[in-house]
Amino acid sequence: MLPWENRTDLVRKQQQPPPYGGIDADQIICAVPQRITTMLDGIPAAAAAGDQGMANLITLGEPQQSQLVLTDLLTRIPAIRRHLR
Repeated sequence: MLPWENRTDLVRKQQQPPPYGGIDADQIICAVPQRITTMLDGIPAAAAAGDQGMANLITLGEPQQSQLVLTDLLTRIPAIRRHLR
């Protein structure tokens, strides 16, 4: 179930102000996967370059854990976009 599938959330969504700077919600959701992919690709590169924080993330299972979440999001984006129209 998408968050706005109940009536209260749908009304709230319809009352949102117009897009900021000409960027609407559909454009944002379409940009998210590439932005996240870029971020996830940077984790191993930064760790290899000596970034200890990124190395710590790798020991915690990144970027693989976040890739699983992104993969799930990719399956849900079409439904999200339908609800944004």
